[in-house]
Amino acid sequence: MHVGFQRRPVDLYILLALTAFSTSWVTLTGRGTALASIPVLFSPGYMVAATVYPKSSSLPWASRVLLGTVLSMAVVSMLAVVLDFSPWGARAEVVEGVLAAFTVAMGFIAFLRRTKIPINERLSASIEIRKPMWRGLAAPDRILAIALGVSITLGFGLAVSLVTSPRPVEHFSEFFLLGPGGNASNYPTFLKTLQDGSVTIGIVNHEASTVRYRVLVDLVAVRFAYNSTSGINETIEINRTTLSSFTAVPQQGQSWTLPYTFRIIYTGFWKVQFLLFKDSDLSSIYRELHLFVRVT
Repeated sequence: MHVGFQRRPVDLYILLALTAFSTSWVTLTGRGTALASIPVLFSPGYMVAATVYPKSSSLPWASRVLLGTVLSMAVVSMLAVVLDFSPWGARAEVVEGVLAAFTVAMGFIAFLRRTKIPINERLSASIEIRKPMWRGLAAPDRILAIALGVSITLGFGLAVSLVTSPRPVEHFSEFFLLGPGGNASNYPTFLKTLQDGSVTIGIVNHEASTVRYRVLVDLVAVRFAYNSTSGINETIEINRTTLSSFTAVPQQGQSWTLPYTFRIIYTGFWKVQFLLFKDSDLSSIYRELHLFVRVT
C-alpha cells in the first residue's frame, strides 16, 4: 500500500495541527506533553524552510528535515533572547505562545507560496507499507525485530509516564522587609534616640494551603568583638527584648503586609530582628530578617 501527498500541503497541515494541540494543552492544563517538543524543536524551522524552498526539487527531504531542525534551534534561541528583554520575560508559556504564533504565520506564508507553483513541482512524498513477512525472516532478524518492538513499547510507556505524572510542587513562604517608600531601599539604619524607624513587613503564602503565621519583632543589643581565630569581627548578643507580636493568616497565593514603626530609646548598636514562625510553632524559627541600627 502506498501513502503519499502531492496536491495538498499535508505536511503543513500536520505540523499546524500539532502546534495548535500542544499550545491549547499547555494553556488549559499548565503542563507540557511529549508532542510539545515537535512545535519547539522542528515546526518553526520547517515552516521557514518550506517558505524559502516551496518546490520539491529545491531541497531534498533529508536536507529539508535537517535544515528545519537547525533553523528551529536558531529561532527558539533568538525568540528567547528577545522575550527575556520584554515585559513578559522568557517564561515557558510565553515562549510556547510566541513560537506557536510564529509557526502559524510562517505556515500560512509557506502555504501561499506552495499553492502558486505548478502541481507537478510541489513538494511530494510517498510511503510504501508492506505486510511484514515474519516467516521469511531469519532467526537473527526475528530477534532484532522483537528487541526493536520491545524497545519502542518501553520508550513509549516511559514517555507517557513522564508526561502524565504530576510534577512536584515546591511549598515555601516569602518573608520580606521594605523601606519607608515601599521599596527595598532607604532602610532606617541610622537613628537618633526616640526617632521613628519605619518599615513594611510582608509575607507571601506559597504553601498550597492557608497558614497561620506568627511574627515576633525583637530588639537585640549587640557589640562587636574580634575573633582572632577567624580573623573577623563578630557580633555578640548582649540582651534581647520583644517589641511586638503579630498574627497573619493569608490563604494560598495571597500576601500580607503591615507597616511597622519602632523606636529605640538608648544609644548604641542594635539589631532589630524579625522572626517568622509557621503554624504558631514558636519552638522553630521558619524565617528570619534583621536590620542593624546605630542610634546616637
